[in-house]
Amino acid sequence: MGEGNEKKQLCDCGSGKKRKKCCKDKKPRNQSVTMDMKNPIAITSYELTSNGDLKLFTGGREVTSKMANLNISLDRPNEKVKQTLKINQNPINLQTNINALINDYDFVYAVDTNTHNSLINGEYFSVGVALEYKNNNKQELQFQNSFTIQFNHKEKFIAEKLGIVELIKKIIIDKNLETNGLKILLVTDHDLGNIDRYNSREIPMIEDTDLYLPNNFTLVYASADKKNDSILNSMISQCDQEASRISKEVLK
Repeated sequence: MGEGNEKKQLCDCGSGKKRKKCCKDKKPRNQSVTMDMKNPIAITSYELTSNGDLKLFTGGREVTSKMANLNISLDRPNEKVKQTLKINQNPINLQTNINALINDYDFVYAVDTNTHNSLINGEYFSVGVALEYKNNNKQELQFQNSFTIQFNHKEKFIAEKLGIVELIKKIIIDKNLETNGLKILLVTDHDLGNIDRYNSREIPMIEDTDLYLPNNFTLVYASADKKNDSILNSMISQCDQEASRISKEVLK
């Protein structure tokens, strides 16, 4: 009876589903905070509050990192670790609570692109689907809008980046971001290895261009095939499925 009751409770992952339909049999996830301290340093102690705030100390003195990320990962039988979520965060205010990190942004967008494998008139055809969520008083994400982005291109491997760039252009125009300074969190399941470099503006979004991530945007990686890990994973999964469906319909 106790097990049955537990199954009917809402899952702790924040998906809004009951445990029996969510994390009951899910393999354990590893949650970690990774930091670039710029120079070698020995951390001698730390503080972790019930709200998820994390502070690091060396010899009683609080220290901050140059860059920090909150990560969720999954151990696989072949010993390879699959990262399902990577969120860049303010190194001055380290946080282990995903919801607290999300609440720092005015809008959250997710975008995923489906590309047709065959060339049409010498070009690839791609469909991108984006979801828009507004942060209601920095406390709760509320769905606002969904839209599609269709485009042709010569090189298949840049389709995901083009989808992100087109979405950024649309957001800037729709929200007049050059004047109102909204903070935007942008979720993708593409190019995990370069997420930090995009966020630090070390490299442009597309090679050999001047298309850098705007200063008020933060890029986040979330795996589309692990939709129950967080609301960000759920968002990118919805984009992935819808982009595939629309692409098939258009090509018919």
